[in-house]
Order: sequence, then C-alpha cells, then structure tokens
Amino acid sequence: MQTNYLPAMVAAVISLVMHGFLLAILWMVPSPLPEDPVSDAGLEMVVAQKKEEKLPDFFEDVGDPDKDLGTIDPNPSDLKDDVATPVEGGGSEVSEAAVARGLRWLANTQNKDGSWSIEKLGGNTKNDVAGAALGVLPFLAAGITHRPNSEKVEETVEGGRKNRVDHSQVVQRALNFLMLKQNKRTGAYNENAYAHSLATIALCEASGLTGDAQLRASAQRGISHVIDFQDPKGGGWRYTPKQEGDMSVTGWMFMALKSAQMAGIRVPADRYKLVERFLDQCLNKVSGGYGYQDASASPPMTAAGMLCRLYQGTRPNNESLRKGAKIILANPPTQNGDIYYLYYATQAMHHMGSQDECWDLWNLGPGRNGKGGIRDFLIEKQVGGPRSSKPAPATLAGSWNPEGDTHAVREGGRLMQTSLALLTLEVYYRHLPLYMSDAGR
Repeated sequence: MQTNYLPAMVAAVISLVMHGFLLAILWMVPSPLPEDPVSDAGLEMVVAQKKEEKLPDFFEDVGDPDKDLGTIDPNPSDLKDDVATPVEGGGSEVSEAAVARGLRWLANTQNKDGSWSIEKLGGNTKNDVAGAALGVLPFLAAGITHRPNSEKVEETVEGGRKNRVDHSQVVQRALNFLMLKQNKRTGAYNENAYAHSLATIALCEASGLTGDAQLRASAQRGISHVIDFQDPKGGGWRYTPKQEGDMSVTGWMFMALKSAQMAGIRVPADRYKLVERFLDQCLNKVSGGYGYQDASASPPMTAAGMLCRLYQGTRPNNESLRKGAKIILANPPTQNGDIYYLYYATQAMHHMGSQDECWDLWNLGPGRNGKGGIRDFLIEKQVGGPRSSKPAPATLAGSWNPEGDTHAVREGGRLMQTSLALLTLEVYYRHLPLYMSDAGR
C-alpha cells in the first residue's frame, strides 16, 4: 500500500510559513539599548547576533569638504577636557551654570517612556518623537551619552558645594524611545519632516560620540529616509517626500546629513550637489541673504542658508557669506529674539569666526563686554537662571519662557525654547566635529 505524504508536506509548509511570519514580526521590533550597564564587547555581541537589513548599494563614504573639521573619537571620556574649560570658545562659568540648570529641567520633565511632551510643556504640537529629539539633543551636545562613564554635569548645590550629576539614564531612555518608534522598513522615526530630521540628528550624534553599533544602524536607516525625502530636482526638502523644498525644512534635513557624515555614517556624495542647487535658488546675490523658497531674503532664512553653505565647505572669506553676516549683525539678539533665528545665526557666526570679527560681535556684543551678545542675552532670559533677579517655581527653574517667540509659543512651547537656547549656549564646545570648525578663527 502506497503511503500518502501530501498531508505531511502541507503541514510542514504551513509550519515554515508561520514560523517565518513570526520571525519577521520579531525582526520589525527594534531592540532597545540595555537597561543595565554592559561592556562594549557585550553590546557588540548582542548586535552581531541580530541581522541588519542590507543597505542600498548607492551609498558611498564621502570625505569632509571642510578641511578644518576633525574626525570622531568614539571614546567620549577623551573629550572631557573640552567641557572642563568653559571659557574656551566664548563661553563662561555663568553660561555653563545656565546649561547645567537647563539640563536639570529637561531631566525633570522627561516622561517615563523616554519622551518629552511638547503639548504638556506649552506647545501646540502633539509629536513625542519631536519632543524626545528636542529633549535629548542638549545632553548629547554636552557630551552626555547613554554610557554611565560619559560626561557628567557640574552643578553648584547648597552651601556652594560642587556636585557632578550623571544624566546617562535620561539619554538612554530617550534613545530607546526613538529607536522603538523607527519604522524598520522605511527608516522613518516619524512621518513629520521636522520630527524625523531632529531624531536623525540625535541618533547620528549619539552614534558618533559612542561608536555604538545599534545606534549607528538606526542612524543609517534614518539617513536613508532623509535621502528618500529629498527633492531629486530642486535639491531641497519640505513636508512630503520629493516635494519642492523650503529653507526651513532643508536646514534641519541637511544638518542630519552633515551629522551623519561627521559620525562616519554613509551618505551619497551626489546629495550635497543637489543641496547646492537649492541654496542657489534661494540666494539673493545682491544682499547675500537667503529666502524661504526664493531670493526674498529674511534674517532667519539667511542664517539657515549661510550655515548650510558653511557646512558645504564654503570659506568664511567668501564675499556672499560676508554680506550675509552683515544682515545677521544688523539683527542682533536684542532686536530679534526668535529662538529659531538665534539658534541658526549663532552657529553660522561661530563658523564665520574671526572673519570681520563676526563671532566676537555676535557672541559678546558690539562692546565685546557681553552686553547685547547672544551669550549674556540667553543667560539673562533663563527662568531661575544664574542671573535671575527673582526665585522661580521649581517646575520652571532652568527653562526658557516661549512667550513672545513666534515659533516656540505656538508649535514648540517651553520645550523647544529651552532646547534651542541650550544648544545655542553649547555651541562653544559641541563634541561632534560638525560644530567644532576652526574656520576663520
């Protein structure tokens, strides 16, 4: 009698399909960073056991167009001396005290899942991915990572005693939140262009500071989505994939590309040429300013456009950049308190350096004594800051008030205002070489 193997074969095929489906589901859920401190070797072993999806072949490593920029040292402990001398680069002990208070406020307002709620902190935007990115970026800018041996913040406590605060768990929770939100297929942390670009910057910076393979893989996927989003004709970015760009979204997306490049993450070389096409479209050749989508220049768009040019490798002595710098200096912090503008303008002027005394005039004011400069302007605006004239409620101490700010009071609230203020005060020593060019000094 002949045995019928058909039922057994059907059962075997069904079993294989079901197991394959379950494995695929498990693969789509990203693994978080370990909750308990483990050795670097342990992390690498965990990552090695997990197959990463094959990246597109159109990626290639590119060199840094700005010859003044350095390379990443994956060991953050070697970077401590940069923060230990806060006066270097234009900062001060008072600005460092303001940063410490701001980081404490961020740590106290973080949600248990690692995010920050823009809505709960005064904004109209419901997007916890954007909130998590805004919340974690100032910690990374100070060299604080998810590793307990990373930078610790020095705070003055009661009695004048100095205390070293470890915020590594805050960073770990935020990075885990962002990785868990990432779509493994598309690489998107969020469909909102601003939220995705901010999250990608955060993961690129964390990867560059630590050399962590999990962070690097997540950042690379994020960059893949940035590339898919870019307008293939005009070279910019906007709200939907391949839409004709605007300077605001383009500034954040291009910063993500540059952060990736500085962290050693693969970026297609031709994407920089595309960005140049968009910048040329928005440049007013007479004034040196930049517009939102055309040459109708404004100070905020000029600051963003200049920063993109500088990241492209254009030198500070470029005539167009020098003209743009005059627009910024004609709109100092005391006359234009928009935190979005101040954030971009500070970075642009920092990279302009000593060219036409741009950095000293912007950072310290026309008298070079701090009055009217960005540093002291932000210090004085901090709620419960080191120069605050009155005590602040515990729930607000260390933050910046968004009231009166065009962007923050509506969309970003106190979280955005505080995050960008801190990032601006951290421009003096940001660890990723992207923010450490000596150009023009």
